[in-house]
Parts: sequence; structure tokens; C-alpha cells
Amino acid sequence: QDTATEETGGTASTFTNVTFEAGFRHGYGSKVVFPDCTFGSNTEGYALHFEYDEVGTAGEIKLTGCKFLGGKVHLGGPRTYAFTNCDFATGTDFQVWTGVTLNGCTVNGVAVTAENMATLFPKLDATKVTLK
Repeated sequence: QDTATEETGGTASTFTNVTFEAGFRHGYGSKVVFPDCTFGSNTEGYALHFEYDEVGTAGEIKLTGCKFLGGKVHLGGPRTYAFTNCDFATGTDFQVWTGVTLNGCTVNGVAVTAENMATLFPKLDATKVTLK
């Protein structure tokens, strides 16, 4: 079942089992949760994109059991991002300007490790990544 809920004030949202065929672009806010979602990409190639927000809200964006079909995953601060048991297509352009945690994530079924992360995600700044 596809659901989307939002708390008062628009700072917290949950998208459960939603397929974003054209990606999720220009995101803002904090406490956004994406359980079991699928991300395609739009005509500009974005699968998941959160803007950098200088005056914005800190907080964590949580993605659990999500599937990324390719494209760009570009994540701005000051919020942090936690990916748990997510699978990325080979060639996903993953870039972050803030902290990100990868817990049990894979690229086409291959576990992301400290040894292969630079090969799987060549543009990902390893200094901003925590692997679990």
C-alpha cells in the first residue's frame, strides 16, 4: 500500500512503499522517512535530491529497504541521511555534502564496503560516510 503522511508544520513526512518514477527532487525539511520506496530518475537524471539549506532544519532523513534504479543521489546539509538495507543500481551518481550512513546497503546485490565504496560510488566523499 502506498501512503504519504505529514506532521503539522511540514517538517516531518513519511512515504511508505511509494514509487517515485521521476525521482524525488528539490527536497527540504527534516525527519523525512522513506520505508520501502523505489526511486527512478527524472529527465535531469535525479533519483533523490535534497537541497542544501543554510537556515534549514537539521535532523535525519531515513531510507530503509529502498531501491534506486540509477541516476543522481545528491544530498545537501545540514541534515544527515541514513540508508539501511537499500540497493543502488550500478553507476548511481552518489554525492553528499553532509553526513551519510550506509548500513547493509548494496549495489546490484554487492555489499558496499570500505574497500569497494570508491569503485561503486566514485564521486562519494568517503570522509562524510559511516559504513555499518
